[in-house]
Amino acid sequence: MKLTIDNQKGMAFVSNPQNLGELLEAIMIYAQGKSRLIQHIVLDGERLLPNDLTASRKATPLTDIDILEIETSSTDLIIDDELQNLKEILPDLSAACHSMSQVMQSTVPQNVFQQFNDLMDVWEVVKERQAQITKTKGFDVDSFPVNKITLKQHNAELEVHLQKAKLQLERSQFAELSDLLSYELADFADDELKIVNQMVQLVEADNS
Repeated sequence: MKLTIDNQKGMAFVSNPQNLGELLEAIMIYAQGKSRLIQHIVLDGERLLPNDLTASRKATPLTDIDILEIETSSTDLIIDDELQNLKEILPDLSAACHSMSQVMQSTVPQNVFQQFNDLMDVWEVVKERQAQITKTKGFDVDSFPVNKITLKQHNAELEVHLQKAKLQLERSQFAELSDLLSYELADFADDELKIVNQMVQLVEADNS
């Protein structure tokens, strides 16, 4: 396998990685030591974001890879980009909850499973990016305030409501799911934007 990191060829790893996931973990540790993060991955000509890699893709043996190119960027720049992206999509998340709620009130809701799954996918991306930023910047989930609770408690309560929503959809409890989307989950979506805005303020204060 031919490996380049920021156009630099070759690199020795003490951990002796055997698959793509293990190699990327080693590269991530190396990059973090230089205050950088992996921005893009070019796998045998296919350009990917780190979040695009599935578990099965990460399990790919290095012997099955011909060319792997890694592009890194400044940690601060990547975090700034991620926060701005979240600020742009989060208002749509709240609006999607209300829109989905209206669909559930129809006599015979159409295409609800796909729409619901799309909504859950967006929420998963939001929480994954928040978690990455939290870990990278060292935010304490046990003390990070979200209204009158902590970020850790907020995430736990959100997960309970998301699982409840999935169960209601499976049972075709559309009226109950409509209420859950319109009230609790829409409120959680609004709180996600508050969380991101707080993170933006903390990052800006840290960079000043």
